[in-house]
Amino acid sequence: MRQSLALAMLSVLLGTVAPAGQQSVPAPDPLTQALTAVQTAIATNRRDAFHALCAPQLSDMDSLGFELSLFGPDVTAATVRERDREVVAGGSRVLAEFLINRNGAGQIATWQISFTLATGVPRISGLHQVSSVTGLHRLELDTSTAFKVNNFVFTATDFQLSMPSGTAFIAKTAEGTTA
Repeated sequence: MRQSLALAMLSVLLGTVAPAGQQSVPAPDPLTQALTAVQTAIATNRRDAFHALCAPQLSDMDSLGFELSLFGPDVTAATVRERDREVVAGGSRVLAEFLINRNGAGQIATWQISFTLATGVPRISGLHQVSSVTGLHRLELDTSTAFKVNNFVFTATDFQLSMPSGTAFIAKTAEGTTA
């Protein structure tokens, strides 16, 4: 009797433990999945996919402000990073940063997103923009134009660059030479 009980307990234990060398994968976090779905909706300019993530109580003004700020046919990439999370009555509030690439011009925006969890599935119930920076550019040196430099000194607030001699190049954006 004791042996059969011990064997039964052993088989239960062995059935719940992952074999050596294998790690159990934690269940995906629903809020992280929701943010990933928002990222995909922005990157593919699928407003309908974004609307599917929204709760009925999300105001049209909040939704429209979010869409006008982050969506568009010129979006070539989008990245969303969660920065903070707070559990509130009926759901959670997430502080998220969005990096949006629009054909080489960048935007970083921070949004506070409220989620309801009434149905067990997170739905966006509130959107509030905290900050936004636009006009960011990925700079590349234009090596087709070179300048010979001698005794060059550039001074700005809390910064000084000195170059006794060398070669300088420029970097351009759509607006013109920037560096």
